[in-house]
Formats: sequence, structure tokens, C-alpha cells
Amino acid sequence: MQVEVDVKLTKSGNRTEGIVRALVENKRKRQVGILEFSMSPLLGEVRLNSITVARHYRRTGVGRKMYEAAEKVWREHGMKFVTATPVTEEGLHFLESMGFEVRPTLLPSKIGGLAIKRLS
Repeated sequence: MQVEVDVKLTKSGNRTEGIVRALVENKRKRQVGILEFSMSPLLGEVRLNSITVARHYRRTGVGRKMYEAAEKVWREHGMKFVTATPVTEEGLHFLESMGFEVRPTLLPSKIGGLAIKRLS
């Protein structure tokens, strides 16, 4: 399976919003994943807003390809760290596999906690 990754950035005030799309070509190109983020150059911070992969394409490396493309953009823009909030067990495991340190909230689970990864 050949996955094509497409990154688009737009300026919004003092922040930069970004979208990474994963496309697979069967008979035509089809979007199978999306990753949304916002960068704050003044703070050197990236907020990973969401990452979604179509059900039949999970656990095939699509999420990793989108994340790696996004991380390349973040490093090029001099970002220092990334934050995210895992809202599912799958999301939690994905963030941990990408090198995030997940800190729990007051709940006994790490879901809903803060995930942080230093880029430098």
C-alpha cells in the first residue's frame, strides 16, 4: 500500500495552523487520515489537536507517516515541544509509541492527561 502525505500550513494571527492528510490511491486518490495541529512560534510550542485514521487503515503505519511529516515541519519551524491530550486508549498508546511522556490527571487513567514530547 502506497501512502502519500500532504502538508498544508495557514497563518492565523500569531499562530500557524497545519493539516497533514494521508492519501491512498486505489482507482482514485482517497483520504484515509488527517492530523491537525497549531504552532505558536513565540512559545516554541506545537499543540497536536487531533489525529484520525480510517478504521480499515489503522495499524498500517498511516498515523506514523502523518506524524513524521508533521514533526519534520515542526523542527523546520524551530518548535521546542509538542503537547497533546489522549482521549482514547488507542490514542494513548500511539502517543507513547511516538515518544510522548504521558502525565495522568487526577483520574487513575492517563486518558485525558497531558502528553508532552521535546523536539530538541
